[in-house]
Amino acid sequence: MSRLLIRSSLRRSPSLAFLAALSLALSVATLVGGCGSAPNGGDAGASAPDAGPDVALPLDGAMGDLSVGSACDASSVCATGHCVDGVCCETTCDGTCEACASVSTGEADGVCAPVSAGEDPDDECAAGPCGTGMCDGGGACAVSAQGIVCRAASGACDVQEVCDGLGSTCPEDAFVTSGTTCRAGAGACDVEEVCDGVVPECPEDRLADASTVCRAAAGACDVEETCTGGSAACPSDAVLPAATVCRAAAGPCDLTEVCTGSSNGCPSNAFVPAQTPCRDAVNACDVTDVCSGDSAACVEQFLPGAVADCAPYRCATQAPLCLATCTNNTECAPGAACLMGTCTTARRVFVTSTLHASDFGGLAAADAICQARAQAANLSGAYRAWLSDGVTSAASRLEHFAGPYYRVWNNVAEPVAANWADLTDGTLERTLGTTEFGQVRDRYEGVAAEFAWTGSTAAGLPVGLHCAGWTDSSTGRGATGNTGAINTTWSDLGNGLGVYCYHPARLYCIEQGAD
Repeated sequence: MSRLLIRSSLRRSPSLAFLAALSLALSVATLVGGCGSAPNGGDAGASAPDAGPDVALPLDGAMGDLSVGSACDASSVCATGHCVDGVCCETTCDGTCEACASVSTGEADGVCAPVSAGEDPDDECAAGPCGTGMCDGGGACAVSAQGIVCRAASGACDVQEVCDGLGSTCPEDAFVTSGTTCRAGAGACDVEEVCDGVVPECPEDRLADASTVCRAAAGACDVEETCTGGSAACPSDAVLPAATVCRAAAGPCDLTEVCTGSSNGCPSNAFVPAQTPCRDAVNACDVTDVCSGDSAACVEQFLPGAVADCAPYRCATQAPLCLATCTNNTECAPGAACLMGTCTTARRVFVTSTLHASDFGGLAAADAICQARAQAANLSGAYRAWLSDGVTSAASRLEHFAGPYYRVWNNVAEPVAANWADLTDGTLERTLGTTEFGQVRDRYEGVAAEFAWTGSTAAGLPVGLHCAGWTDSSTGRGATGNTGAINTTWSDLGNGLGVYCYHPARLYCIEQGAD
């Protein structure tokens, strides 16, 4: 009987393929009818069946009776229809790294099991950067463990690639991130190189440009160092030569500091000793200025308000110079008054702010009262009373001043007479009714509050009414003047009129020049 040989391209015949081939063979045998067939299913000139992967199937459809694990050379001889790895196998056993031979699995022959680790009898596993080319003992090709280096870094800007533990392929080649330092500076004048993220090599080593500052000055006596362009090192530290000025004098009382030649820092700031003259006096209102010992500035000193050589003016209060105009008497020298914006040598006149009984003790006592009232108002100069008694007249005991006489009202000097002659001619420019404090006398303090004891005519001559030489207040009358008048009655009411001696009245006081 003839038989059809069907060759399989597989090492092992899958069960489904085997059954399909068997069915086809039976169908052909039926159609052909067996003409010229050799007994036992083989052609007369046919060779014996192969022991390799080719499978010869009997055309009569008969199955073998070899049990699982039996040696075989074709699936047809096996009861299971699966001849795998030279033994009858329980299944087709066609998975990756699967085998039925005990020599490959360590299991019994005929049992389909994973190929032992480190074996690859059928060359199923390809070797690669992350693959071993062997089975893993679990039914798969073994791969390298995660982290195994599969591509070493080829430069300072390259990174090594490692296996991921999942496949046999090495990850794509990658480089260090752009800007990553790949060569540190080897000195203050060396430039660090960084990766560009494109190539594995670090850029060529280079140095800082010449004149690049590599060490800043650390003090006023230090100098900055710069690179040479030919060396990685910064030049040796240097300082300024000794005697080099490092801090100039900031004023006439400051000292210039110089470098020592061995230190970076400028010496501590020092000043000229205290009381060292630093500015000469420029005029009579100035004084020689001296240093304080703790400041660079020359301490400005002068004589504000002093008389010096400025009479009839005083020195200014803001600068060492004489005033040339005035606004009040405080800007004029003693013996002068600010009249119409000009300091003029003049004589002050006032009426006492106090009332006095007629027995005050005579002319000298009256002068003492005037001087006391002037001092109470901080007035400089000597003052006497406009007063006559039975022996001495006011005109004979008072200075006949050639300049103006003035009063003060509300801090303003106001002329009352141009000179002695004008004062005694019977007519005044203004009343004498302002006190030593520059206030108008209080006419309501008593019966005689607006009168002043005078014993004199407007010309300064005696009047016979003087309360016994100004020693008695019990009887009689005393000649008086009206402090609010500018005619002759400012000194004598006339016609023998006067205030009774027992009434208190005021005194006129007139400034006198030096005796």
